[in-house]
Amino acid sequence: MAGLFHIVPKRGPFKALAFESLTPKVEQLYMASFNSSIDRYRALLAGLGSGQLSLPNDNFDVGAVTKAGEYTLADAAYAKLLHKLDSHYADLPPDLRNNILTFYQDLSLPIATKNDAGDWAKLQDDLNRLQAINSELSAAGPSASTASGVMVAK
Repeated sequence: MAGLFHIVPKRGPFKALAFESLTPKVEQLYMASFNSSIDRYRALLAGLGSGQLSLPNDNFDVGAVTKAGEYTLADAAYAKLLHKLDSHYADLPPDLRNNILTFYQDLSLPIATKNDAGDWAKLQDDLNRLQAINSELSAAGPSASTASGVMVAK
């Protein structure tokens, strides 16, 4: 098969089979990028080993933190997460509850979930329950325990 690809002309529909080696400048940029990634990975592993790992909540698809309505896939992911956590809201770490509520703090934004009336109604219902549990746990203070016996701190 390799021999056939070698003798097939690299024109027309077979143009994609033509291999062009990288220029020295492009190869240098690639290696610098690759080495930078390895250095960053090693630094993250060192932070993990020392208990000081801190990862930003960036959306890697867009390269920044996104708000509701800015990125359709983020809207879908938050909605799916919220639905999957249903009936476990009291067991969630406070940071996760607050992150979800912060994401959905402005429901007037063009959130992708609004495109389906049933999904939007379910999302609003889930958000109301999450907000109610978050308010109850916040009012109970740092020593409040959940139904599962997990200590929740604010």
